[in-house]
Parts: sequence; structure tokens; C-alpha cells
Amino acid sequence: MINLHVVLGTPDSARAVRDFEEEWNNLAVHQRILCPSDRIGRLLDLVRTAARQIDQEPDLVLGLAGQVLDKVSRMIGCHSNRLFRWSARRDESSVLKNWLATKDSDVLSPEFRKRLVELAK
Repeated sequence: MINLHVVLGTPDSARAVRDFEEEWNNLAVHQRILCPSDRIGRLLDLVRTAARQIDQEPDLVLGLAGQVLDKVSRMIGCHSNRLFRWSARRDESSVLKNWLATKDSDVLSPEFRKRLVELAK
């Protein structure tokens, strides 16, 4: 992600976005293997979609990626702490709802917030 920030606006920016997407896809694949959660997968897909629009607000996308990684880690922890998947899914929803209630989520676009609200249901 640092590479993406450094080379943005240069001829190498397309390569940097491609590298970011490749690494993000690797994360998504490993997440699906280790913790098969549809909600986490859709959250990672939202960031991938935002990365394709990186030329608009690169710092926001990088900040978003960091926040999402934190929330995904917490959501994976929910699965480690619960015996039943339904209970872990309920906890995943709480992680997203709590995020939406913090000031950290104020930087999210209205469209992204709407999708998070849908994921939190």
C-alpha cells in the first residue's frame, strides 16, 4: 500500500493499483480458506472496488483499507471465540455496527456507509 501512495500520479500508478489489487486478492483468498465468512468476503470486495477508483481519493482508500483490515481481524476473532457460526455472525454484525458508530467511519462515503449498513444486518 505504501507503494501505491508513493507512485500515485506517475506513469507507474496503474502498476501500483494492480499490485494493490493482487495483494488484496491474496488476502481475500486466504480469508475464505481460514474463515469462510460471506460478510468478510463482501467487505474485502468493497475495498477492492474502491481501489479501482483510487485516482479520486487515494489517501481515503488507503485509510479505508487499514480500517477494514482491523475490522476483518476482529471479525475473524469472533469466529475463534465462538463455538457456533450463527453466534460468530452475530458478533461480526456488532463489529460493523460499532465501526459505523465511531468517528473513524466519518471519512467513509455515503455509498460505502450504505453498503456497510447492509452488511451489518
